[in-house]
Amino acid sequence: MRAAASRFALRSVPTRRRVALGLVAIIAIAWAIPGPVVAHVARQQPLLLGRYALGHFVALALGTLLLGLLAVLLWNRRSLAETVLLATLALGSAFAGVVVVSSFARISIAPRYQSAPVANFVQDPALRARLGGTVTTREPNFRWEVLREDLPVPGRSYPQRVAGHPALPVVLSTDDRGLRNPPREGRYDVVVAGDSFTEGSMVSDAQTWWSLLARQTGLRVYNTGVSGLTIREYLNNWVAFGLDSGARTLIITIYEGNDWKPLDPVPETAARTPAAKQAGVFGAGVLDRVLDYVWNTSPLRGRTELALVQLLAPIGAEWPLPPSLALSWMPAAVTAGGSTQHYAWEPKHMMRLDWEPEAFAAAPEWTTNEVVLRQIADLARERGVRLIVAYAPSKPHVVLPLLRDQVSAEQLRAFAALRDRGGELLPPEPFRERLYRHLDTQENVLRDWCAERGVEFISLTNVLRERIADGVPAYFTYDPHWTDEGHAAVATHLAATLR
Repeated sequence: MRAAASRFALRSVPTRRRVALGLVAIIAIAWAIPGPVVAHVARQQPLLLGRYALGHFVALALGTLLLGLLAVLLWNRRSLAETVLLATLALGSAFAGVVVVSSFARISIAPRYQSAPVANFVQDPALRARLGGTVTTREPNFRWEVLREDLPVPGRSYPQRVAGHPALPVVLSTDDRGLRNPPREGRYDVVVAGDSFTEGSMVSDAQTWWSLLARQTGLRVYNTGVSGLTIREYLNNWVAFGLDSGARTLIITIYEGNDWKPLDPVPETAARTPAAKQAGVFGAGVLDRVLDYVWNTSPLRGRTELALVQLLAPIGAEWPLPPSLALSWMPAAVTAGGSTQHYAWEPKHMMRLDWEPEAFAAAPEWTTNEVVLRQIADLARERGVRLIVAYAPSKPHVVLPLLRDQVSAEQLRAFAALRDRGGELLPPEPFRERLYRHLDTQENVLRDWCAERGVEFISLTNVLRERIADGVPAYFTYDPHWTDEGHAAVATHLAATLR
């Protein structure tokens, strides 16, 4: 009787209210399913509420907002037309509010980086025609004082969490061009180009390798490197800001952790046809630009994500992780010189090293960047500039050979399996042998390329590995960059080449 009464009561509920209840049930089920927590820890992604990656949480929150609004409107006794109108008004008002706030954020929050077409900075028409893309700088004549912290990402972390390097204040100051240098004056002997490993993330102005190099050699060094640049922007920043320095030596630092990514073709600078213009104004391009403005490229996004992490990552951060072979050796311990140093990295950074030489040489990761490297080498030769390519290895490239006897093949493969994309992996032993065999592939391809073109090549891999083997922490524990000691080792090694 009770079951029959329940069925009758449910049948008596209007269809639209049953749909509303179904939407609420969908919301509840979606929140009940956690993300792959162990994989997120391995990838060093913040975890909110101890369960969700940031993107997962945002998707759940937006889905709850949309479905919840629809459920409320369906529950009320309004016509379908009224329901659609109210939903449209609510969503439109919310979107308009985000646009207003995003516009205000763009005005009130100074961007960390400033980009402009490289053509704006090159006077020679013939040289300008050979270039494309942008130059990137920071805010000019500025001084940042920040607290450097070498910490695991917020939220749940490795089962054997260890302390990183002590927190220290770091000073980063820029010249009148927005590049990390003392105030410009006179002519220079050396220009350096690269990304964060050249600019000097996580260390103060005086601890960057190029600053130490200048003091050790007596040469005047000008830095054009900025965090996050691509090899094409290395070229552009050198041409725009380094060619007029008078320097007869150029040091390009290639960081294998980020630099071997396919480059997109340089955008065309010629005017578009009327049809293309119309498509850009009235077609899907408008929506893309609006979304970029409102969220993707807005400083509002960074502030919102930071606020969510600060508010919600501490909740559930101390919950124990399920047993995991993949994380059982992370952060990796290297005992040498009477001390033990720890090093952590993401699976993808390790797996980016897994290339057969022939496959890498034919892949867009190499071929698109090789085109730009040729431009750099050709222009340096034309201008009588000595080009030196310094190879900056990633942390796993340097550290893994020091762990070969203490990390099992099963542990290594289980950790690699947590990468965010990729195909099937070999069984543990063949996988480990293949990975170790491939550690130097990318470096060797670049080394051979330099040898064929008469370009000086300097490897920093063994230098950094030897320092770690001596007990010197050349990399931070959690952050991927060099420590003060790592910068000092690089500076000393390069100084021997320039003397």
